[in-house]
Amino acid sequence: MNVIEELEIIYTEIDDSYASKEFEAHSKGYNIKENEFQNIRSINDHSYFLIAFTRLEDRIKTVTQNLIDSKLQNLNSWSYIRVWRIIKNRESRDRLSFLEYVELLTEKGQSDYNLIRDYYNDRNIVAHGNSLRSIDMATVFQDFKRLYNDLSF
Repeated sequence: MNVIEELEIIYTEIDDSYASKEFEAHSKGYNIKENEFQNIRSINDHSYFLIAFTRLEDRIKTVTQNLIDSKLQNLNSWSYIRVWRIIKNRESRDRLSFLEYVELLTEKGQSDYNLIRDYYNDRNIVAHGNSLRSIDMATVFQDFKRLYNDLSF
């Protein structure tokens, strides 16, 4: 089980608990309590979205670092080695942007790249104190689990 799957289990347990409390408040006509639980669930969504994204981000960086190291060890042609050495030097000085890491693993403009880019934009919105209108965490976890497992070189 990877970290994204573990986070999904914990998230679901917490969200189910608050959803039950929200439904109970709704059933009893306790509108203020119902709204409180809706807000709590939204905060929980944002929190778990950020945590899950950081784990996906770490996976992308690790796989990319492994790719760079593999290229440097296995290529024989100087014309290719020098390019990967430049990338390694930039990467080791934290000068690669997150989306440049993504570009080394996925084709820019294609579906996986665009999906990660869109989630990255959402991550920036949430991380800088703003809220997304809603987050479909079931879809987030489905996408993140697939990407976590599929991204390789």
